[in-house]
Amino acid sequence: MFFITYVKNDIKHHTLQFDDKEAAMKFVYNLRDNGASNIFMRTIPTPLSRVIFDFDSVPAEHHSNYPFKKNKLYIFLGEIVGMEGHCVVVEQASGQIYAGYHSDNFIEFEED
Repeated sequence: MFFITYVKNDIKHHTLQFDDKEAAMKFVYNLRDNGASNIFMRTIPTPLSRVIFDFDSVPAEHHSNYPFKKNKLYIFLGEIVGMEGHCVVVEQASGQIYAGYHSDNFIEFEED
């Protein structure tokens, strides 16, 4: 899923959800051409998908602040209602639940 957040007329933030990257990018270009500012696009995993923590999305000096491991799989349960951009994941092997971490720090695991 792709989320686009932007400001129009310096008044309020708007957030829209897209399932298709091409449609999301087309919308971003249209926003830019029509004067919107502070356009931000983020990607989050599909709810109930298998994910890994994307250590490349976090500065190396902060890696030790996270409980996640490079060789572990997690189940992405979804974003927390009222806390846009934050999610709940469950470690697949142990069932340990983690909540409140940034959704866009997880990427869907693709098996080879």
